[in-house]
Amino acid sequence: MSSLDKVIIHPERRYRCAVYILISVIITATTQWFLLKEGNIGLQQNLNFLQKSLNLSRQNTQQLSEEKLDLHQQNKTLNEISNSQLHEIDIQQATVEELQQQLMALQDQVFTLDKELLFYQNITQGISSAKLQIRELHLTADTLKADTINYRIVITQGKQITKPMTGSVSINIDKDPTVISKQPLNLRFVQLIEGQITIADSTSTKFITISIKKAKKTLLSRTFDWQLTPSIPPEAHHVQKK
Repeated sequence: MSSLDKVIIHPERRYRCAVYILISVIITATTQWFLLKEGNIGLQQNLNFLQKSLNLSRQNTQQLSEEKLDLHQQNKTLNEISNSQLHEIDIQQATVEELQQQLMALQDQVFTLDKELLFYQNITQGISSAKLQIRELHLTADTLKADTINYRIVITQGKQITKPMTGSVSINIDKDPTVISKQPLNLRFVQLIEGQITIADSTSTKFITISIKKAKKTLLSRTFDWQLTPSIPPEAHHVQKK
């Protein structure tokens, strides 16, 4: 046997290997394509889910914003109502306080009128003289001015005098003829005369004289001891006559 007889060439085997390789490549490519397709489907599903979640989140955010705006408007309305009610309460309180002050003032006025009425009743009930009288004099030191004295004079008409009297009431101290105070007289039963006199040093004063005049004629004159009282009482007490 020759050396040529030993070499046998089989062409079909070479083609068979190429076919096997080609089939392997096709299977591998097909598998990868299938896997990629499945991956793309899963990714698309995830993207769809995320998109839906995002849309839902946006809707919730919009709803919350609307609710917040509505709550803000309600809070503003409630604040306006509250401020209006507080303003009305302040007005009512101020009105109540003003009415209370007016009531207290009226009560004080009634109390003062009651005292004055009682004072005049006591004066008129005590009139026994038929003549003109300077019944009472009260002197009090002024609380603001050291050299000022407040005075109150009570004059009664008398039973026999039926017509009103006019004239003047003058005040002198000690024996000095100088008139330090003068007021008009308009007497109808009882007249209360009040005023002030200025005396530099009242500690040395001994007497005070009250005179009632009509024109230039002195109708009545009365001298009292100089005596200061703490205050003018509602019911007058007599100052000692000189």
